[in-house]
Amino acid sequence: MSQLTTKAVGLSSILHTAAFNRGYQDARNGKPFIYEAYKDVNDQWNYERGRQFSVFFSGQIKNKRGKVLFDAVHAYALAYRSGHLL
Repeated sequence: MSQLTTKAVGLSSILHTAAFNRGYQDARNGKPFIYEAYKDVNDQWNYERGRQFSVFFSGQIKNKRGKVLFDAVHAYALAYRSGHLL
């Protein structure tokens, strides 16, 4: 089996996904991990990233208009660079 082609994405685009936000909220609310929350592998990864991120960040990810907040992007970048997030 050959490796799938990968592409770089911006941090705010990850934080903006519904899967990431669901994972973040599930973890913050103490819900158990859902191993097959999404059929799409990218959505499942974003769900897991959201759960992981909830350990490092307790603030809001988006404002009322749905825009990703700078503080959330900055916190994610710091946790990612330190090797704590995927």
